[in-house]
Amino acid sequence: YLWVNDEKKVDKFHAKDSQIYQVLENVEQGGEIITRQSTSGPMAEAMATEMPEVLNAVTTTTNRINSYVLSNDNIDIKARGLYASADFFKIFSFGIIHGNQNQVLSEKNSIVISETLAMQLFGTTKDVIGKTAEWQHNKHYTVTGVFQPIPPQSSMQFDFVLTVEAFKDDYPGIAGWGNTGPQTYLLLREGTNINQF
Repeated sequence: YLWVNDEKKVDKFHAKDSQIYQVLENVEQGGEIITRQSTSGPMAEAMATEMPEVLNAVTTTTNRINSYVLSNDNIDIKARGLYASADFFKIFSFGIIHGNQNQVLSEKNSIVISETLAMQLFGTTKDVIGKTAEWQHNKHYTVTGVFQPIPPQSSMQFDFVLTVEAFKDDYPGIAGWGNTGPQTYLLLREGTNINQF
């Protein structure tokens, strides 16, 4: 009972949970049809543009939440991060406490960090907007937002988010329809007939 009760709470903390959908892809492989989470890079933008039922759409790398080193001065912290397009915090309720949730991922060199990571890197969670974090001792990103601790009931557990635009620098193929690396999530209008959609 306790296990089932906990499982039923997974990802239900999102304010618009009943309107959030992940796009899956059916492909033929070895004479069989398999379903996978990966989609073409332009899928989210195309669906948002062409389908009026879509309020927001996001491209993410949520199936590749990897560990990276983030630094500030002489501080090095190993943290888990993902890439996401601008609508990520509009769809998912990850509790932005500093910064504008509608704009935190609007600039290519933006990074949004957790409260815990802000404390580790800067010794505070306040006045960190505009500060710089170094990624992998290689690139510099500007902090544009800070989010609350992610609930344990979230299927996504991460410490920071970078932009998909930054991801394209290292993996330019993501911009093409032939690429099937990222994931696509949608926020649909209330009352949308999902089967018809």
